[in-house]
Amino acid sequence: MTSHATARPDTEAGGAPKTGAVDSVRGKPRRNRISGGFFRFVITRFLLIIPTVFILVTIVFFVMRATGDPISAAMGGRLTPQELQRRVHAAGYDRPLIVQYIDYLGDLLHGDLGTTLTDNQPVASILVRYGAATLELTLLSLVIALLVGIGLGRLAARRRDSLSDASIRVFAILCYATPVFFLG
Repeated sequence: MTSHATARPDTEAGGAPKTGAVDSVRGKPRRNRISGGFFRFVITRFLLIIPTVFILVTIVFFVMRATGDPISAAMGGRLTPQELQRRVHAAGYDRPLIVQYIDYLGDLLHGDLGTTLTDNQPVASILVRYGAATLELTLLSLVIALLVGIGLGRLAARRRDSLSDASIRVFAILCYATPVFFLG
């Protein structure tokens, strides 16, 4: 008894869709739905960065102002009342909160991250000076995490519901739960 595999007219031998295959339901050329969906997902995630950053910036601004002005919170006991008042006025923290917020957002949009409270250095120059080491550490840890994560993930997928899969899951949870300062 021989079995004959009949190929659909829109597929190659082995079931792969032919190039230029037509969708039998819509009569339109088929597109690779996986790549289109993936790129839509990636673009959506990148576009979600904008509201996320806006919400975080807003929360940080108002939390910093919840205890009063940042200068009083950071240096209140080390400055005379006159010097403290002069710095608060120079930084504009004596203006209405909504005006401070609008100025803050405008400065951020123009790339002005402000100055430090302790020594009046531009924050951008500090980020440039010390950011290279942080970027190097971040990229190296990302490469290591990808190599280890993909390798262990493939192993766990091949041996699903086995002792090695359970061990890899426990290892992943422990790595995720370990505080960054301790792991670093």
